[in-house]
Amino acid sequence: MYNFKNDRFEHGRLQQLIDDLRHAGLPVQAQWLKGKHESAPEQANSLILSLGELQVFRQVQHMAMLRPESLSENQQKNLFAALQRQHMLKEPDYGLGILCLVVYAALQCFVLPRIAEIGPGWLLALLIGYALLLVGHALCGMRANPNRQIPAWLPLTLMAPAVLATVPSSLLNLPLLTQYNRARLYGRAVQLLGDISAATSLSAPQSDSAR
Repeated sequence: MYNFKNDRFEHGRLQQLIDDLRHAGLPVQAQWLKGKHESAPEQANSLILSLGELQVFRQVQHMAMLRPESLSENQQKNLFAALQRQHMLKEPDYGLGILCLVVYAALQCFVLPRIAEIGPGWLLALLIGYALLLVGHALCGMRANPNRQIPAWLPLTLMAPAVLATVPSSLLNLPLLTQYNRARLYGRAVQLLGDISAATSLSAPQSDSAR
């Protein structure tokens, strides 16, 4: 499963994605939603694409989830190529995320002396939380490689104590987490498509049955 975020998912581009997938031999069923209720595409803020009982794509606001694991390799290629043609796959850019993490670390340097005044036990607990946070970031970085089978819950669980203890400044971790997810998705696309930039100009591939 792959989670990723885009600045926006335009209705017209989502409709083009549906048409592209169907032309490529993936007869997806589209369900447009506004909240939890079915809606006209123009009014929807969510889209679910299914193949039979399997949800392969779900978009809500700026977030999307992709579940290609049960598809054949050719079907996965068609799916990722269609996403690329609609400019939904983006190469990760870690610059902002790293900057936010540095700012977060600087803020914690101001917090630690005040925590030490409360008591050494609180200071030790927070330092352990910071260590687990760094381990979580390291695991997220490793998981950005699509070949690494690291469950998503593991790094998030390790990061949770420090994140919860330092809200709202811990929100500065989110940009980097977003890029880890984008890198994992983009890496899988490169594995399947090779020169991913070329997928934009390619016509939709044939379905498995047409080969």
